[in-house]
Amino acid sequence: MERDYLPLTAYSEEQRQAAMEKYKLLIPYLRNTQTLQSISEETAISRRTLHYWVSHYEQYDLRGLMRKKRKDSGSTKVTGQVQSEIERLILTYKKNSIHSIHRKVSQFCDINNLQKPSYSQVSVISKKLSPSLKTLIHQGKKNYQNHYDIILIREAKYPNEQWQADHTLLDILFLNEKGQEERPWLTIIMDDYSRAIAGYYLTFQAPSAIQTALTLHQAIRMPLEEVLIHSANLSIINNLELLWELPTNINIRR
Repeated sequence: MERDYLPLTAYSEEQRQAAMEKYKLLIPYLRNTQTLQSISEETAISRRTLHYWVSHYEQYDLRGLMRKKRKDSGSTKVTGQVQSEIERLILTYKKNSIHSIHRKVSQFCDINNLQKPSYSQVSVISKKLSPSLKTLIHQGKKNYQNHYDIILIREAKYPNEQWQADHTLLDILFLNEKGQEERPWLTIIMDDYSRAIAGYYLTFQAPSAIQTALTLHQAIRMPLEEVLIHSANLSIINNLELLWELPTNINIRR
């Protein structure tokens, strides 16, 4: 089954470096100049591990060599009943410390014959609770609206996760096709994470779906997948333009 891999730009430089080191070890085998057995003997890496790397590289290119985090990384590993009680206590007693919440939930577990959570587990659950929910419960509706209702917050976690399309009427005059002075419209496609401009379109016509489509057409470049697959030079990866992959989401402001 296809594994869910992020774009290369979503990984850290250290992760890309580690993946490239694996790739360099596989180059002789991929070019049919050395066997996995001989590579294993030279590097002290098991043949099984090398075969695993080759398999994932052939299926998912360089992304297949990225070390992925465990799916349960950062999980609290407490029962749903205990977690619900921790969340209830946190939202009910806003001035109580984590130590106090931990003591109360431990008493709850003793009464109900449940396994007690550790202090760190209570702390993690507290940090994961939505700040907006805490504001609404602890500070009231007015403070909640002041902080969260006025602005719609969208935060991208990596390049190309989300692109923004926007239109603006420029404060500059040009001569149109009739020789008359007119202010042009600028349409841009911007990467929400890096704030880089992926594409733009300048016209005298008012914003429309056609202008947006033309700008998007300019913004979408040919992916560099093949360049990455066959490149053994890490500097090529580090210097690649971040916007040479398709975005996950596109938001258009009207």
